[in-house]
Amino acid sequence: MGCGISSKTTCDLETTTPRQGVSSALQRRVRNKMRVEEEDDSDHEQDASLPKEVMGRELASFMMENAPRDHQFLSQERSMWKPAWSKRVQREWRILARGLPEDIHLRLYGDRMDIMRAALVGPKNTPYADALMFFDVHLASNYPLVPPSVKFWSFGERLNPNLYESGLVCLSLLGTWSGSGTEVWCPRKSTVLQVLVSILGLVLVEEPYFNEPGYERTRGTTQADILARQYSEKARLMSLRSMLRICQNPPSGFEDFTKQHFVDKGEAILKRVEQFVPSNTTSVATPSVGSTASATVPRPLGKKSLRMPSVYVDGIDTAVASEGFRREVAKMLPGLKGMQQRMAAEHRAALMAAPSPTAGAPVGGLLAAKTQLLATLRSDDVDKDKSRAVIDLADRPHVVNSTFVVAA
Repeated sequence: MGCGISSKTTCDLETTTPRQGVSSALQRRVRNKMRVEEEDDSDHEQDASLPKEVMGRELASFMMENAPRDHQFLSQERSMWKPAWSKRVQREWRILARGLPEDIHLRLYGDRMDIMRAALVGPKNTPYADALMFFDVHLASNYPLVPPSVKFWSFGERLNPNLYESGLVCLSLLGTWSGSGTEVWCPRKSTVLQVLVSILGLVLVEEPYFNEPGYERTRGTTQADILARQYSEKARLMSLRSMLRICQNPPSGFEDFTKQHFVDKGEAILKRVEQFVPSNTTSVATPSVGSTASATVPRPLGKKSLRMPSVYVDGIDTAVASEGFRREVAKMLPGLKGMQQRMAAEHRAALMAAPSPTAGAPVGGLLAAKTQLLATLRSDDVDKDKSRAVIDLADRPHVVNSTFVVAA
């Protein structure tokens, strides 16, 4: 089976009809990110009056000094970078800093402008919910005349019709799937931001089965519904396995991010997984507090018209999830619990090991931030209220065992 997603460029995205399986909110976010890139070709910083969903981040938060050895494009020969190419890549960086949605995270490298790495958080209500998807990107010396090269960290599994075991990302925007007109790479308008947001919003969808070419026209038939459910169950199992692998060996540059992600999301992931674990009765597992599922109800038998309303967890109908899927989830549950417990324990140990400040000393880690902020406080580009607040915290030695982040 092959892939069948065509990604509209900014030339035509505003008239694209949202596809089924992608929430309208996520579709709006996709369109907003594209609009930012299309309407702002300047080098100026993002206007603070823009809506929050199109506000940017600090470019410095993406930067690392050296490219990691595990980057899939590290072996690409570095040619002499022409000034025009460097200028375009720097513009790409600024567009990314301004337009990335909160579920996409990036690493750029001071010694290799031609490569980058992205981590996408699987959208909620899909089989990829809260999984981390990593993509390595390469910009050739003739970029943007040719699209970027992108490889997915697949761990040898096919999680999606558009994401191959080999790491190939099948997308018309990348030239890896057929397309024409506004569906293909446009050197003047297309960007890396558009590629990443397209993967998040158009590939990692609630019903990935229908990303296969020609399958959309079968939607609504009994056979298609069965095959779509089976595909989503398989995709969810592979996503859960990928969580375990990534926790053991995260891609370089995302070690701390990976730990913090599963500290924050681990408990919620477990509660949702537990809703599929088989019980001794035919009732659906009791949903956790605060989940989107309804209370436990008997799974009705007999005529389809008597079936209770569907309740979806991570894109899968809890009422009709297969017994095979439930058994596989039950097998994985101990490993997932161990992962969550280990991450939480390591997080607590790191907090306990943090040195307590002595009287008169700034809270650990804030001295450098204070110095930097004092040096730049006169600049019009600095949020003076935030800067002074952080400096004030650094001067309060009684604040102990706290973690502060200077907001972008």
